[in-house]
Amino acid sequence: MKSVEDIRLEAAELQAKYEHSLKSQTNVTNTARTNATLVIDDASKSRASKHKKPVESTQRLELIKQIGMMLLKQDISQGTALKELRLKGLGLKQDAYAKLVNVSRKTISDIENNKGNYSVEVINKIFRPFGLQLALVPISAQVLQEIISADYSH
Repeated sequence: MKSVEDIRLEAAELQAKYEHSLKSQTNVTNTARTNATLVIDDASKSRASKHKKPVESTQRLELIKQIGMMLLKQDISQGTALKELRLKGLGLKQDAYAKLVNVSRKTISDIENNKGNYSVEVINKIFRPFGLQLALVPISAQVLQEIISADYSH
């Protein structure tokens, strides 16, 4: 079983290879890269392609935070979150991401399409490259909002 650090290293290597191939194929300016926006759109319209590049690490962290909050508020499904993170965060196709996290492409596809009933272990394995895992959260939106906005620094 791969460690979290191994998965992160593999993701970084894949991203570096992907960015290198993009630089050799297209003329991407630094301003275009820094002005990229993180808009969560309809995930069903997103597709991985060799012309799409993943966001940079600071933008990826912001994307993870946005999607994490949307998951907490139950604004999006786990499947939509996975697809957004995979495509926008890493720019990987399902088969490449499946190899990275050591599951089948069909498992990735089923989860992204909100099909199947996968174990906590599988879900955690799939979200591990983004630093996310399953957790228990309050059902009540009011209690959840109070927890999110509370300051527990005493």
